[in-house]
Amino acid sequence: MQICPNCANELDDVDIICASCGHLAPAPTQPPASPPVAAVPGWGAVVVPGVAAAKPKKGNRNIVLASAAIGAAAVVLLAMVFIVRSVSSSAQARGSAQSTSTTDATSASVVAPGRITQPDSTSAPKWTRTRQSLWATDGSRTIGFEVEAERDVPVYMDRVRPVLAVRCISRQTEVFVVLRSAPSIERGTDTHTVRIGLDNESPVEERWLDSSDMHALFSPDGKAFVARMAAARHLRFGFTPFNAPPAVVEFDVHGFDGPLAAMAKVCAPGPKRGSSRLD
Repeated sequence: MQICPNCANELDDVDIICASCGHLAPAPTQPPASPPVAAVPGWGAVVVPGVAAAKPKKGNRNIVLASAAIGAAAVVLLAMVFIVRSVSSSAQARGSAQSTSTTDATSASVVAPGRITQPDSTSAPKWTRTRQSLWATDGSRTIGFEVEAERDVPVYMDRVRPVLAVRCISRQTEVFVVLRSAPSIERGTDTHTVRIGLDNESPVEERWLDSSDMHALFSPDGKAFVARMAAARHLRFGFTPFNAPPAVVEFDVHGFDGPLAAMAKVCAPGPKRGSSRLD
């Protein structure tokens, strides 16, 4: 039903002009919009009176995208933390294994408390007993020990290895070095200059006697020399070979206390009889 705006007569909805006054009928009014339809899961489309249809806003879409980006960044960060922790754990495990191996190796090399390590063969005394007559010309017993030099020394047109010898003969203690080569000639005397050094002592010059074959030198005081040598480990004997530069002979004399005790039983003090030189 419509009302004519000119004469206020009632018009039908289909009338275009007013039958009473000929005025144009007012335009038909639009029917009210249908109520919004909201989708309810399992129920299809449901009309909700008085509520406008919901439309997504740009602001909500940006929030959703930002949330998704933050979530992705958090996932990447967690993955990186997991990788770093895994690498750190592996490095710690390798370090612990290496430390354990080192500890085991160190423990294996440590001698248990109370155990005494035995010296190797090179630390054993190198003195040997000499083979010679058991009796001297005066009827007294004889005994002797010797030790070779640690290495050869150069002499005139050759290399030799001298021998240090200690003996008790005619109840006298003698010490001499068999050079296996003639020493240099020192005019006007039958002695030769030698340089004696025990352990870390500075070398001291002495005059030693020549032997009859001129291939050995005798200490002027054998008894005093063996007393000094008994407490030493190394002896350096310097001399000058004939027609050759000076040489130094090294002897390992440690462990001489044993031979010295054996000589003390045989070499009792007494007057010297005959020559003490090698013939």
